[in-house]
Amino acid sequence: MPTVRRNVWIKGGAEVLRVGSLAAAVFWIFRFLLTANLAGGTDARWYGCTMIDAVTQARAGHWPVLIGQTEWEWNGAVHPFRTAPYLLNLGIVIDSVTGRSLSPLAVEHLVLFAVVLQAGLLTYILLAHLEPRRRWLAWAAALSWVLAPVAAAYVINVEMYMTVMTLAWLPLVFYGNARVIRRDDGGGWAALAAGLALVWMSHASVAAWTSVITAIIQGLRLLFRDFTWVAWRRALGGALLFAVLAAYYFYSIYELAPGKADTSAPTQAALLAIILAVIAAFRLLAGGTRHWWWPGLAALGALWFVNRLYFNWAAGVLVWSGGIRGWQRWGFRKIGPTRSPELAILGLALAATLAIQLPLAHAGSAPIYGEATLRMLRLLYPSIVRPISPAGTAFTDLQLGFALWAAATAGCGMALWRGGWEARLFALALLLMTPLLVPIPWLSTCLAFAIPDWLNGISSVIWFRVLPAFSFLAVFTAFLAFAPKTDGEIRRRAAAATVLIAGGLLWEVSEVAKLREHGRRSIATPAETQAFYRTDSTPDYYSYDNLPHPDYVVNGVMDYHLESRLLSAADLSLIPEPLLAAPHAEAFTLTSRPNPLGPDWLMLSPGFRLEAGEREIWKFDFFDKDYTGSFLARGPLGFNRTYFLPAGGDSPTSFGVGPNRSKTLAFWNSLAVPQDVALMLLTPEARRGFGDFAKVRVQRYRPEDLQIQTLALMPYRARIRTGAAVFLETPRVYVPGYRAKVDGRTVGVEVSPQHLAMIRLEPGAHEVELSFGASRRLMLAGAVSALAWVGLAACGGWRFLKGKAG
Repeated sequence: MPTVRRNVWIKGGAEVLRVGSLAAAVFWIFRFLLTANLAGGTDARWYGCTMIDAVTQARAGHWPVLIGQTEWEWNGAVHPFRTAPYLLNLGIVIDSVTGRSLSPLAVEHLVLFAVVLQAGLLTYILLAHLEPRRRWLAWAAALSWVLAPVAAAYVINVEMYMTVMTLAWLPLVFYGNARVIRRDDGGGWAALAAGLALVWMSHASVAAWTSVITAIIQGLRLLFRDFTWVAWRRALGGALLFAVLAAYYFYSIYELAPGKADTSAPTQAALLAIILAVIAAFRLLAGGTRHWWWPGLAALGALWFVNRLYFNWAAGVLVWSGGIRGWQRWGFRKIGPTRSPELAILGLALAATLAIQLPLAHAGSAPIYGEATLRMLRLLYPSIVRPISPAGTAFTDLQLGFALWAAATAGCGMALWRGGWEARLFALALLLMTPLLVPIPWLSTCLAFAIPDWLNGISSVIWFRVLPAFSFLAVFTAFLAFAPKTDGEIRRRAAAATVLIAGGLLWEVSEVAKLREHGRRSIATPAETQAFYRTDSTPDYYSYDNLPHPDYVVNGVMDYHLESRLLSAADLSLIPEPLLAAPHAEAFTLTSRPNPLGPDWLMLSPGFRLEAGEREIWKFDFFDKDYTGSFLARGPLGFNRTYFLPAGGDSPTSFGVGPNRSKTLAFWNSLAVPQDVALMLLTPEARRGFGDFAKVRVQRYRPEDLQIQTLALMPYRARIRTGAAVFLETPRVYVPGYRAKVDGRTVGVEVSPQHLAMIRLEPGAHEVELSFGASRRLMLAGAVSALAWVGLAACGGWRFLKGKAG
């Protein structure tokens, strides 16, 4: 065989080995997901409900799926249908590709498996594209991420599936950053813009911090190395490309709550002033002219009046940069090198320390958010830098892992010592993010209190949101630091990297095996899966997230047949349901007795039996007791209810013990066989004896006997008879896009006082239909984004074919 052909075969075989081993590692860890049964706990169950709803709608011809409309999400939920649409839409695509032959749960699990597989393979492909001669190092770096606890724990331990979706595209973001630093070409900006847009559509919280990291990397590049009009113009072009690619997503979010964003003049002034101050200070450090003092001082003047904390930050940075410039001006140029971003980062750290110690440090900040962030860091540390728990079930098993921490540390050291620009900027971004994952005295405190309110608001728990991007940032930093272009140091660095990665991979295999076993144990049986997704036991407490919700919403199971209401056309007061106002047919007292489950458990008697299709309304009269705990109803065939006490919801009139709270719950049996239900109370009060639980009055009902008969959900259809002009308040949360018909005639849709979609009705018998579709403005934003994606794909295809032809 000729030598050239033999080399091609060797190279091709090595490539197959690398790609195949990455795929095999993903399969080994996540094989448990290839099932049609429920895999996981509470959050996994809820994600299953959303996927069932989305796939059911798509199969019925409803697309795009923008809200929940079936029995599993009957109240018009927008989360994650619009807040993180990539998960459900990828599921719809996979469902179509597989010929709709899989169950929605199987589709969801295939989505998760495919995303992790893509993350591992894409990381290898993009690293190899950056350094084609370092393919084995790229393979080792990608494999170290696949075997790290971070991906497995997000899927298995905390079941944060929207966060998992970001893993598919985060490698593209960091590849784009590296390529822009290296070449500053259209391909780099296209990769960066496309990656960021896809991460935003996967999960806004992770995307926000990924954008912050990108701003740090590209900001330092533009301020210290490429402070030219050409470079800034290309950066503006990349930002505009990102804007059109993500136009549909951002307008969709804006449409949900247009008044929610803080666009006040002080907020905008503070943002512009801090940006201007940082640019001025960094340009002084980079060797800029003394004229940069004037915009810096102007920014300080504005910040003094609008935000004292950021004034302290800006003042610290300017004082540091001025001191360094003065040091250089007096002849000590060798001690204070210019055009070095490391000096800027050091100045930022000193400014943070200064800010937190000044008397006005917390003025204008959000101490509640800052304290919450610090409490989380102290709670997690040092467990997050220790081995995985033996059973793989601990909350702190969601961590970077020893191997990636070692790679990040060694990569930062190598990058700052002998690395090129891309490695150095990645390392600096990594160092800046580290205090948000590991408590570092002063720095973590300063960063926690300086995070803007809007970023805190969408982050919830910052540690969760930074970790995914941080894991890929660590991989790319280590790779760029240990894969130099020059041949002089290749052997030395390659040997160090090989020892580091080999030891890390062996450790990670043993660690991730614990999580793998946890995932395997979490798979439910077919009978349990069917029971978990019974519509009479599907909780509704996530559905109103991201929107105003009714005052009476319950964190638990609700019967949608009872959630449509009539309001007086004169004053929008509630017209009671006649069936609920009728005398109850049965009354008794629930009493407590010890439960063999443990000292905190009480059995409540009597239990009750629900016949096939039977429905009951229970009205509770609570006593003057401490009801702190959980009220549970359990049946042997999967009937499963839990209501927290003394408040079964965050809303002021949701089910609970207080005088203004609702006292009614609905129980029904969706099976074709009778079901016996046991009642329990979980409360510390059980140790002292609880006595009688509550007096209960029971009223049986049938949906066809209600004053509002709900006939269908997709679209919502109802039959009503009224003797006066009224408004029908539907159970759907109002967002733009609803269309209504009354007796076949198109009518307007209004917003009720409870933030629900309502329709005006005249006296008489009516049949109402409420359907949902994208608003015209959302369709326009969608068209803009679709054209941008098609144009980007066409340009990429053209360049690929041109390169092949060349």
